[in-house]
Order: sequence, then structure tokens, then C-alpha cells
Amino acid sequence: MATCKYPMDYLHALEFLERGNMAYLYATDNNTIAIKVAMAWLDWEQRYFIGNAEGFEYGEPIYRERWRQVEKDNITPAVEVMLKVNQPQMAKTFFNVSGMIDAHNKQ
Repeated sequence: MATCKYPMDYLHALEFLERGNMAYLYATDNNTIAIKVAMAWLDWEQRYFIGNAEGFEYGEPIYRERWRQVEKDNITPAVEVMLKVNQPQMAKTFFNVSGMIDAHNKQ
């Protein structure tokens, strides 16, 4: 959850065109080094992260298999397609750690 110093309302109001898009805001130390980052990223739904400056660039993408109606005639059956979703490094780091915490809590 964002604090008053990070504009959650601003990030929430942004509209993304496709999966993998992101927007971020950052605070700097004397206009030189980004020290804190608030980021919004669109996967299936819009997700929000607050962290340090390591990771607001894109890392390796996520690949997902999904069924899609490619032809618009409603007669041709759906086909399985591979979706490529660009993932920011900050999101990758979060989900790697979050997965380990979830596995630990279920034991």
C-alpha cells in the first residue's frame, strides 16, 4: 500500500494499452540518484510496487499460453497462442521472494 509520499491515486488513474506496460515515479537525492520508486505495471490486472531504484527497467519477459479467438467470424475455433508480457525487474524480484514466502507459509 502506498503512503502519502507516493501518489497511488495518480498511478491508479493511468490507463495502459496492453499487458507489460508500466509507469513509474521516482524520488532523487540531490537530483542525481533515484532512491525510491513507485511503479504501476499491467499484467492481468494493474499492480503497484514501491521499492528502491534497482529494477524499474524491463527484465526478462513472461511467456504464457492462452486460448484466443483469432478469427472474428465466430465459426473458426479458438487457437492456443503464446503471449509475451514484458516484466519490470522490480516485479520479478517481488514475485521471486513472494513465491518463497508462500511456500514457507504453507509448510
